[in-house]
Amino acid sequence: MKYICSCGKETNFKISDYRWLINTYGQTVSRIKYRNNESINFTCGRCKYDTKLKRLPLIYRETVDKYYSKNNIKDINESLYLFGGAGSGKTFLAAMILKELWMKGKNGTFLSYPEFIFSIQTDYENKASLVDENKTYQGCLVIDDFGAEKMTDFVRQVSYLIINYREQNRLQTIVTSNFTLDEVDQFIDRRISSRIGGMCRIINMSGDKRLKRK
Repeated sequence: MKYICSCGKETNFKISDYRWLINTYGQTVSRIKYRNNESINFTCGRCKYDTKLKRLPLIYRETVDKYYSKNNIKDINESLYLFGGAGSGKTFLAAMILKELWMKGKNGTFLSYPEFIFSIQTDYENKASLVDENKTYQGCLVIDDFGAEKMTDFVRQVSYLIINYREQNRLQTIVTSNFTLDEVDQFIDRRISSRIGGMCRIINMSGDKRLKRK
């Protein structure tokens, strides 16, 4: 039996000798054994990683290193609140951790928070489903640039729903922001800052690495 990925890679890994027949109602009705020497399609680990990589902004796709270890990140499975000025490396660090999780076969989503807020404010029909999808996501969720969006009562409510759900269900969450936790308390919502402080390790990042690279 040949197991061939769409990229052309072949593996000896035995996936299944059977395929299932599904009727028009979505019910499994029977199974058929594959014929000898029949090719079975599968997705290899590299292709899965490359697909996930496309979810990141282009600038964060290329470099894969141990940047997180340089910032005293010993456990890539922990929740973090990364705050600091523009260019301090918050998003870069979050992206490196997310890519390392992907390479280990774990799930994760990169969410540009201002873009997400804009999308649900303009897409009224799908507003509820967009909020629910990101509130309940089971893998690691990177909430990038939290606090950069225009703060309204609606934005506070959406932010609280997402943060509260992830804190209560102990889901790994990495938040990047220009705000200190005290500023989140003062300018956004004390309930949100309390939950972030309860579930995340707080890391202060400084300097402007963009200017240093130039």
